[in-house]
Amino acid sequence: MPLSALLATAFLNTLIYIADNDQTHGTESTDLAKTACKEIAALANEFSELKTSKFDGAVHDGKTGLDYVGCRMVGAGAGIDYRDDKWPHDILRMRMMSDNWQEDISRAADGAGSTAFALRKGAVLCVFSASWIITEPFEPDAAEARSYKFEAGCFATDDSG
Repeated sequence: MPLSALLATAFLNTLIYIADNDQTHGTESTDLAKTACKEIAALANEFSELKTSKFDGAVHDGKTGLDYVGCRMVGAGAGIDYRDDKWPHDILRMRMMSDNWQEDISRAADGAGSTAFALRKGAVLCVFSASWIITEPFEPDAAEARSYKFEAGCFATDDSG
């Protein structure tokens, strides 16, 4: 099968999936997911070093392996300050949890220079990942990321827990 036919088939299957998936979730949950993305974008904009993009699109849930229709936010930058013992993703997590978002610990993972976590509010799930390279030697009071990348996505799910 020619590459163009494969791409056309994949594109059509994606449209069909989006249409089917969109019909399974209420407007309230979809609105909450979009509001969450706006809040994430506003926080990211507080870090002038981050260049960000927000758009609607497929959000991958690493736990289930499924893609959902939702909104996505990606950002990258250099010279990100380590503020008050927190990176941008830590500040975001704290702010959202103060607004009654609950961490879904089953989707959490940490490694050297990277993290992934998820926050849930009702039937909306937001998944996050971030990675960074720190200037050496690491000094907590003067740390700066030479490279910082994050990705966030929010979508309505079929359940609330």
